[in-house]
Amino acid sequence: MKRVVFEYTIVIISFLAILGITLFFSLNLVNAESSSNMTMKVKVDLTGFNSSSTGEISIWVPDSIDLGEVDKTDLVSDEVGIYINNTGGIDIRVTPELKDSEEEIFKYLYFRKQKSTSTNNTDLVSFKKIGDYYLDIDKPMTGKKYRAEHAYMQLNLSDFEGDIKEDVNDYNADIIFIATAR
Repeated sequence: MKRVVFEYTIVIISFLAILGITLFFSLNLVNAESSSNMTMKVKVDLTGFNSSSTGEISIWVPDSIDLGEVDKTDLVSDEVGIYINNTGGIDIRVTPELKDSEEEIFKYLYFRKQKSTSTNNTDLVSFKKIGDYYLDIDKPMTGKKYRAEHAYMQLNLSDFEGDIKEDVNDYNADIIFIATAR
């Protein structure tokens, strides 16, 4: 008798399993066919997008630079070297511009990357006017906090057509160094 009950139980369990599987697939097919809109959740892991890995744009420039003296007989200032540091994580292009576009004196500020292309200073590198000059700086090397590039600046009032009526000590203007991704 136990054997008959056992075999009967196996038949019922098998029947229910087949019925369940059939119903499961049938309902899914019916749902798939009867619905014109269905939603699927799609997942992906996005990695490497932290600011440290994609890199942010960040620079450092000196707080101020003194170009020396310009007088009526010598309208060109000292040529002063400056370092501009890329402290971010990507290659950048830095363009100096006047904060006040109406500034009359410092609109004659000029830049160049180096004084000459040769060791004996015979091949001079030409200056570019503020706003037209840019300096490309690669991102810092692995393990370093910054990468520095050197440039030279000079005020040249030879083409200045305005009128300077009196001596002014410590005349100054704000220069914005605009850094963009390269």
